[in-house]
Amino acid sequence: MSATLDCNCSCPTPVVTTVPGTEGATGEAGSNGVSAVATTSGVSAPPSFNKPQTGILVNVDSSAGFYIGEYVTAQDVDGSEPGFFQVDDIPSSTSLSLTYLDITNNANGVGISAGKLISPSGPQYFPGTLPNSFTDQSTGTVSDSIQAGAGVFTLSIPIVMSHVAAAGDILTTYTPGYKFKILKVDAVVSDPATPASKAFDVNLEIDTTNLTGGVIQLTSANCSTQGTVIPGTPIGPNNVGTALQSFSVEASNVVKFDSGQVSLLIKIQNMDTADAIASLAAHIGSNALGNSLINALS
Repeated sequence: MSATLDCNCSCPTPVVTTVPGTEGATGEAGSNGVSAVATTSGVSAPPSFNKPQTGILVNVDSSAGFYIGEYVTAQDVDGSEPGFFQVDDIPSSTSLSLTYLDITNNANGVGISAGKLISPSGPQYFPGTLPNSFTDQSTGTVSDSIQAGAGVFTLSIPIVMSHVAAAGDILTTYTPGYKFKILKVDAVVSDPATPASKAFDVNLEIDTTNLTGGVIQLTSANCSTQGTVIPGTPIGPNNVGTALQSFSVEASNVVKFDSGQVSLLIKIQNMDTADAIASLAAHIGSNALGNSLINALS
């Protein structure tokens, strides 16, 4: 059986004494940060502008706190209604180039005058940790434009000329599986043809529609020397197919060859690739994220 014991402790309460140390020296004040707000100086923008309007030059006391692609507000002439802009360029340390945004809250006719404030507005992009630098091993030439050859390649189809006995398909319904454009059709002689007075024409069609142009006339005369290139006629409209469409190679006006072989050279552009590159270039070159990414990598 247990019992509660009373404890009448007479121990004294400990006293805590703080011994002060030597006070350290006062640190130096840090440098001032860069202001995110600028003040316009002088009449720097047109008295009024429409939306969307780009390249509006605004002179400011300092552009150091801004970056390309940033969304900003700028007070109008009387300071009552701000306009919403995007920084499209920073020409100098005392100027900004702005785009007047095509949004509901912007009204045509709002201008900017001297002594007004420009400040950040809306969602801002911060790159955070910068990505690793690119290492270019492409051996290509750096350019500010994307050339027309994106996605272009040449498809080679051999034709044994003695096998073409009558008008009809040489190649039937080949489906590339992507949106395509046929740019050019030629033939090159890989085995000379003999004897004389033989001929047939070659043309292409997408589904059941003939290409405009792209016709090659093969004859005993122009197929008599190995390595000869026989050009097709220039290609015009009706040369684009969807990812679900096919193209065929047809022969006509056939006077059967006894020998010889050519390779049909079909220059094709993968338009899915070309469209993807064009879309990427448009987004990187025009929007805030793309411009900020360019700045971060530069």
